[in-house]
Amino acid sequence: MKVYTKTGDNKQTSIIGQRIDKDSLRIECYGTTDEALSYIGLIATKNDELLIKEQLEYIIKLFFNIGNDLASINKDNYKINNEDVIKIESFIDLLSKDIPELTSFIGPQGCDLSCYCNITRTIIRRSERLIVALSKQEDINEIILKLINRLSDYFFTLMRYFNNKYNFKEHMITF
Repeated sequence: MKVYTKTGDNKQTSIIGQRIDKDSLRIECYGTTDEALSYIGLIATKNDELLIKEQLEYIIKLFFNIGNDLASINKDNYKINNEDVIKIESFIDLLSKDIPELTSFIGPQGCDLSCYCNITRTIIRRSERLIVALSKQEDINEIILKLINRLSDYFFTLMRYFNNKYNFKEHMITF
């Protein structure tokens, strides 16, 4: 199988069930989730803790399923479900046990892993905004919106977890 197909040379690409313009909002949505996935891969590569590695491997598979669902115009092809949301919530709860209670806004400083988590969180938030816009124009798997929201919470929590683990003091923001 060749990497290049030449079918995308005319400003269109294939998604499950149809060809659409490469600058469509649907393509922007799953392209942005793919961008977040790249950083998740970086975090998974740099992380040495088995529990986190297992969580990230699950999340990497989720992002492929999110991409599938965003590329699907047929509801029968959807893979994301409420159990995925619950699983991410359980990851957040588990990580939260090992970090201090949040008492104020915190800045994006810390160890390298923490900073990668923050970048990932912001990309996920951007993808959430794009997916909300898409949901106003086209049918999508609405569960993705809940899941994307929890995933940004997960990476915020993981950011704090890594700072705590590596003894980086959180930079509290006061107004």
